[in-house]
Amino acid sequence: MNLLRFVPGLFGRLALAFTLGFGLLLSGVLCWSHYVEDTARQQGEQKLHLGLAQQLLSENPQLLTGRVEQASLANALHILMVLGPNFEFYLLAPDGEVLTYSGPASALKRKYVDTQPLVTLIQNPTFLPQFADDPRSISGQQIFSVAPIVHSGVLHGFFYVVIGSQQAAAVKQPLLATWKSKQTALIFIFSGLFLGLSLLLLFGYITKPLRVLQQDIRRVMAQNFVVPPEVDQRLAALEQVAVTDEIGQLHRDFASFVREISSQWLQLQQLELQRKTLLADLSHDLRTPLMALHGQLELLSLGANPSELPALNLALSRSSQLQRLVDQIFELAFLDAMEVPLQVETICLNELLHDIAARYQREATSRQIDLQSEGPVEHCLIATDVGKLERVLANLLDNAIRHTATGGQVRIQLQMQQNAYLVRVYDNGCGIHPDDLACIFKPRFRARNSRNDQQIHYGLGLAISAKLCQLLSIDISVQSQLGSGADFRLQLAALARG
Repeated sequence: MNLLRFVPGLFGRLALAFTLGFGLLLSGVLCWSHYVEDTARQQGEQKLHLGLAQQLLSENPQLLTGRVEQASLANALHILMVLGPNFEFYLLAPDGEVLTYSGPASALKRKYVDTQPLVTLIQNPTFLPQFADDPRSISGQQIFSVAPIVHSGVLHGFFYVVIGSQQAAAVKQPLLATWKSKQTALIFIFSGLFLGLSLLLLFGYITKPLRVLQQDIRRVMAQNFVVPPEVDQRLAALEQVAVTDEIGQLHRDFASFVREISSQWLQLQQLELQRKTLLADLSHDLRTPLMALHGQLELLSLGANPSELPALNLALSRSSQLQRLVDQIFELAFLDAMEVPLQVETICLNELLHDIAARYQREATSRQIDLQSEGPVEHCLIATDVGKLERVLANLLDNAIRHTATGGQVRIQLQMQQNAYLVRVYDNGCGIHPDDLACIFKPRFRARNSRNDQQIHYGLGLAISAKLCQLLSIDISVQSQLGSGADFRLQLAALARG
């Protein structure tokens, strides 16, 4: 499990990683120090008592002659064990069988001792500590002292002394465990204090440039990618200093990057403003001559010969289309600039939807389309600009009728929600391709399955509707499946009732 993903911030992750690493390293050092300490203690004890077995053997005449009386020897070994409780004394046969033991026979766990370590220590007592079998343990080993019992050149056995008896271990082990636990606790406490102070100072120093960089990024983003003066001064000062660390180089790269982005962003804003101004001015300047041209064509058509009427009617149709396009471009340009004033008034949403449905009823009937308006009986009051909302609904209803085949259905439905109203304009027409849903409200975008009628459409209606909804604080969305119709939804805030 990656523990770092649960810790927010670089400082916290560095602190956690350093703490875990330091804890593992400290635990390893403590284990190694305890191992070295135990090895050194065992080496010292074995070296100190290396000649103990030979000394005791030389003081026992019956062993030197090779004649062993086990009863008297067992009593002597028991006295030695009482005088030296840290030792256990054994008389071993040449094959390692335990003949006599300084304690009770019932305490023995095995009757034979491997003689190979004994012979190795006798021949080479230099490398310490060396371990041999502990007869009072099934598999344990202890440091030892040993002396061979040789008479007339014949090996009669071994005098085997275990250094560190179980009786001594029973007394020492709790004391050593207590001392080591206290030592370990003190080491961890002081190491933890040192670690905490180191983290505060070291990581605070390391992460400070990153925190400053993060603050600069947030300030630049808050200013819409325009570099604030205080950030600009710091970045300019940073560019004058030679940095070698990665964080400093990252900050310097950010300074170059953000200056370039800020410059390009300002250029884009200026170009966008110029584009909107050009569209608004161009569409405004085209409206007057187009109206004059359309009027002249109408006058010519009144007194024209029958042979000239088809050409004049075609010119009138194209003139009307061009005039509608210029009007839409003009409206979209002003909506982009959000310069359209609002005339907010309280209206009944039920009545507005009913009026719009009645306005398109004749067109729907001519196309043999069933158009119905559905909603609650009680009045649903909202505060909005009725003209602009009417324009949105008219665009949606016009699209629904145009993309519904003969015999289809179009519905305008009003649903009451908590503190809001949901208006749905849906049909069972051709629907919208899933790849087109994300772009359906963009200017000049036409879905791949769009349908034309006698008029030419330029793909600006839904873009104008989206801009008007943004201006009126209305949420607009669409749901559709190809071949199953489209469902446009408007979320309008309800008027608070007194």
